[in-house]
Amino acid sequence: MTYWKIAPGERAGNWDIQRDSGYIGIGWPQLGNVLECTKQEYDRKREEQARLLKRKAFDGHRNVWTFIHSIAIGDIIVANRGIHLIVGIGIVTGDAKYVADSNSKYPNRRAVDWKYINNSGLLLPSAQFTQATVTKISNPDWISFSQDLLKS
Repeated sequence: MTYWKIAPGERAGNWDIQRDSGYIGIGWPQLGNVLECTKQEYDRKREEQARLLKRKAFDGHRNVWTFIHSIAIGDIIVANRGIHLIVGIGIVTGDAKYVADSNSKYPNRRAVDWKYINNSGLLLPSAQFTQATVTKISNPDWISFSQDLLKS
């Protein structure tokens, strides 16, 4: 079991929809459906988007690849708002999916059973989260804190 910090939109702006619909989703719809892409195909799409956006690198490309290929059923998701607040903690219950619907700004999704919800945001006991959308949590204090919230 691995713990992941994932922002449900900038400043958790998509938290209500994701919470109520039982999933965690991330964006970058410009990449299209990359679930079946090889790493080479994926990198080619990422580079193409970087050119179209006139950037050296396509923001978030590692986030999408990690979201699809590293997160597993049974892993724990810590949904954050900014770098100091937790809005939810849940258990991944589904494989990665690409969904183009009315919330298509966040088409890369995984089903989550949200066990702990604090819509106001619970202040972290120490330190802060990184700004990256998807981050593996390795800090033992945060893992212990998350486990305690899952039990409450």
